[in-house]
Amino acid sequence: FDSDSQLEELHLDNCYKLTDAGLASILNRFGAKLRVLGLRMTNITGENFGEISGESPSSLESLDVSSCPELKLKGLTLMLEKLGPQLNVLRADGNEITEKELNDICFQLCPNRGTNQTTPDYCQDIFNHF
Repeated sequence: FDSDSQLEELHLDNCYKLTDAGLASILNRFGAKLRVLGLRMTNITGENFGEISGESPSSLESLDVSSCPELKLKGLTLMLEKLGPQLNVLRADGNEITEKELNDICFQLCPNRGTNQTTPDYCQDIFNHF
Protein backbone atom coordinates (compact mmCIF):
# COMPACT_ATOMS: atom_id res chain seq x y z
CA PHE A 1 0.00 0.00 0.00
CA ASP A 2 1.07 3.54 -0.58
CA SER A 3 -0.21 6.70 1.05
CA ASP A 4 -2.59 7.23 -1.89
CA SER A 5 -4.25 3.94 -1.03
CA GLN A 6 -8.00 3.58 -1.26
CA LEU A 7 -8.02 1.47 1.92
CA GLU A 8 -11.56 1.63 3.33
CA GLU A 9 -11.52 -1.11 6.00
CA LEU A 10 -8.78 -1.87 8.47
CA HIS A 11 -9.09 -4.53 11.16
CA LEU A 12 -6.30 -4.61 13.71
CA ASP A 13 -8.27 -6.70 16.19
CA ASN A 14 -6.17 -8.73 18.65
CA CYS A 15 -2.97 -6.83 17.78
CA TYR A 16 -1.87 -6.60 21.41
CA LYS A 17 1.40 -4.89 20.55
CA LEU A 18 -0.32 -2.05 18.68
CA THR A 19 0.57 1.26 20.32
CA ASP A 20 -1.14 4.61 20.05
CA ALA A 21 1.90 5.94 18.21
CA GLY A 22 1.76 3.01 15.79
CA LEU A 23 -1.94 3.57 15.19
CA ALA A 24 -1.35 7.30 14.63
CA SER A 25 1.34 6.44 12.08
CA ILE A 26 -1.01 4.05 10.25
CA LEU A 27 -3.83 6.63 10.24
CA ASN A 28 -1.48 9.37 9.06
CA ARG A 29 -0.48 7.23 6.12
CA PHE A 30 -3.67 5.38 5.18
CA GLY A 31 -6.53 6.99 7.07
CA ALA A 32 -7.95 9.50 4.58
CA LYS A 33 -10.46 7.10 2.97
CA LEU A 34 -10.97 4.76 5.92
CA ARG A 35 -14.62 3.92 6.63
CA VAL A 36 -14.27 0.98 9.07
CA LEU A 37 -11.64 0.64 11.80
CA GLY A 38 -11.47 -2.41 14.05
CA LEU A 39 -9.31 -2.12 17.16
CA ARG A 40 -11.00 -4.78 19.28
CA MET A 41 -8.83 -6.35 21.99
CA THR A 42 -5.82 -4.06 21.51
CA ASN A 43 -3.93 -2.09 24.14
CA ILE A 44 -4.54 1.35 22.67
CA THR A 45 -5.30 4.16 25.09
CA GLY A 46 -6.37 6.86 22.62
CA GLU A 47 -4.51 9.46 24.65
CA ASN A 48 -1.94 10.17 21.92
CA PHE A 49 -4.41 10.96 19.15
CA GLY A 50 -2.95 14.45 18.90
CA GLU A 51 -0.13 12.73 16.98
CA ILE A 52 -2.40 12.25 13.98
CA SER A 53 -1.03 15.01 11.82
CA GLY A 54 -2.20 13.94 8.39
CA GLU A 55 -5.68 14.01 7.01
CA SER A 56 -7.76 12.30 9.66
CA PRO A 57 -10.24 9.65 8.55
CA SER A 58 -13.15 12.05 8.23
CA SER A 59 -15.12 9.38 6.38
CA LEU A 60 -14.91 6.87 9.25
CA GLU A 61 -18.36 5.36 9.80
CA SER A 62 -17.62 2.43 12.12
CA LEU A 63 -15.21 2.11 15.05
CA ASP A 64 -14.84 -0.99 17.22
CA VAL A 65 -12.84 -0.46 20.41
CA SER A 66 -14.43 -3.34 22.33
CA SER A 67 -12.41 -5.05 25.04
CA CYS A 68 -9.52 -2.58 24.98
CA PRO A 69 -8.39 -2.76 28.62
CA GLU A 70 -6.26 0.40 28.49
CA LEU A 71 -8.93 2.59 26.88
CA LYS A 72 -10.45 5.08 29.30
CA LEU A 73 -12.95 7.91 28.85
CA LYS A 74 -10.29 10.55 28.16
CA GLY A 75 -8.69 8.46 25.42
CA LEU A 76 -11.99 7.60 23.76
CA THR A 77 -12.98 11.26 23.86
CA LEU A 78 -9.74 12.23 22.09
CA MET A 79 -10.31 9.51 19.50
CA LEU A 80 -13.87 10.62 18.81
CA GLU A 81 -12.81 14.26 18.53
CA LYS A 82 -10.47 13.21 15.73
CA LEU A 83 -12.48 10.39 14.15
CA GLY A 84 -16.11 11.07 15.02
CA PRO A 85 -17.73 13.49 12.55
CA GLN A 86 -19.23 10.78 10.29
CA LEU A 87 -19.24 7.97 12.86
CA ASN A 88 -22.52 6.10 13.11
CA VAL A 89 -21.38 2.79 14.63
CA LEU A 90 -19.34 2.66 17.81
CA ARG A 91 -18.72 -0.57 19.67
CA ALA A 92 -17.13 0.02 23.05
CA ASP A 93 -18.22 -2.84 25.28
CA GLY A 94 -15.80 -4.47 27.69
CA ASN A 95 -14.06 -1.23 28.67
CA GLU A 96 -14.11 0.74 31.91
CA ILE A 97 -16.35 3.38 30.34
CA THR A 98 -19.89 3.50 31.67
CA GLU A 99 -22.92 3.60 29.41
CA LYS A 100 -23.78 7.10 30.66
CA GLU A 101 -20.25 8.39 29.94
CA LEU A 102 -20.35 6.88 26.48
CA ASN A 103 -23.76 8.31 25.71
CA ASP A 104 -22.66 11.76 26.93
CA ILE A 105 -19.61 11.89 24.66
CA CYS A 106 -21.58 10.47 21.73
CA PHE A 107 -24.11 13.25 22.15
CA GLN A 108 -21.34 15.86 22.14
CA LEU A 109 -18.98 14.47 19.49
CA CYS A 110 -20.91 12.26 17.07
CA PRO A 111 -23.44 14.31 15.16
CA ASN A 112 -24.57 11.45 12.87
CA ARG A 113 -27.32 9.81 14.85
CA GLY A 114 -30.19 7.76 13.48
CA THR A 115 -32.25 4.85 14.74
CA ASN A 116 -31.31 1.89 16.88
CA GLN A 117 -33.33 0.68 19.83
CA THR A 118 -30.26 -0.30 21.91
CA THR A 119 -29.21 3.27 22.74
CA PRO A 120 -30.90 6.45 24.03
CA ASP A 121 -32.70 8.72 21.57
CA TYR A 122 -29.92 11.31 21.31
CA CYS A 123 -27.28 8.74 20.43
CA GLN A 124 -29.29 6.22 18.46
CA ASP A 125 -26.90 5.16 15.73
CA ILE A 126 -23.96 4.89 18.09
CA PHE A 127 -23.83 1.31 19.31
CA ASN A 128 -22.70 0.31 22.77
CA HIS A 129 -23.25 -3.32 23.69
CA PHE A 130 -23.05 -3.67 27.46
